[in-house]
Amino acid sequence: MRFKDRIALLLASRMGRRMTPQRREAFFGLRTFSLSDLVLFPASAPSSKRLVKEFPFSIRSGRTRKVFCRGKFVSVVESGIGAPSVELVGNLVCKGGAKVLLRVDFCGALSPDVNVGDIFIASSARSFDQVTRHYYGQAQVPADEELLALFTEQLRPLAERARIPVHVGQVCTVDLFFAQTDEMLRSWAQSGEAVDMETAAVYAIAESYDVAALAVMVVTDNKLLGHLPYSADGEKLRKIVTGYGLLARAVREMTPYLAELAQSRVQKTPHRK
Repeated sequence: MRFKDRIALLLASRMGRRMTPQRREAFFGLRTFSLSDLVLFPASAPSSKRLVKEFPFSIRSGRTRKVFCRGKFVSVVESGIGAPSVELVGNLVCKGGAKVLLRVDFCGALSPDVNVGDIFIASSARSFDQVTRHYYGQAQVPADEELLALFTEQLRPLAERARIPVHVGQVCTVDLFFAQTDEMLRSWAQSGEAVDMETAAVYAIAESYDVAALAVMVVTDNKLLGHLPYSADGEKLRKIVTGYGLLARAVREMTPYLAELAQSRVQKTPHRK
């Protein structure tokens, strides 16, 4: 083992002994000493990079990024794709002290009224995955009401100026992507207007730690209407890029309000040992 690796291991060991068990798990899992009360929680690297780009300054901290906006420090952590990945990273983030989780990512549409490029805010999630049931006793998991009201109120005027429709409704969280069939999609459409692979797990895990969570997503496809993901249609790609760009800007502008909400939850929530 190289000398600098031995020093790093020694420092990590000493720091770990000073932490609570939960903080220690978060530290070794995320490889960062600090996590903000507000955590932006995109699923993939492309969505994370576009989100970080919206902030004036960012630095990498282990497996997370720190962005700074209007004097506020915010962590950006990639959840990974699918509920099993959310189960791992979501627990680490909550153990690390997060009080507000904002999933900023993409989803597919199940309703003919929801189009590619639209913004979808998940007021609740219907679980069709295998993870959520282990954390939440019901199939339908709600978003945090206060966070939902705050984000929706702030986002609508921005979206109206950009002429991008905003939908608020239920998303279906499923365990598969390429194996989806029309029969499955029609069945899920009876329970929600959109479909993804993470939101129900995010909401359920956050609820188990008394953490506020909300998913805001840009629609990339509507398979039931023949609008498939990874389309080469330039107009659809433009709408997706424009929609996510607006969402990223909205998150940046709302950061002070979201951070204030997170701080208020820190003061209300007793410290977990």
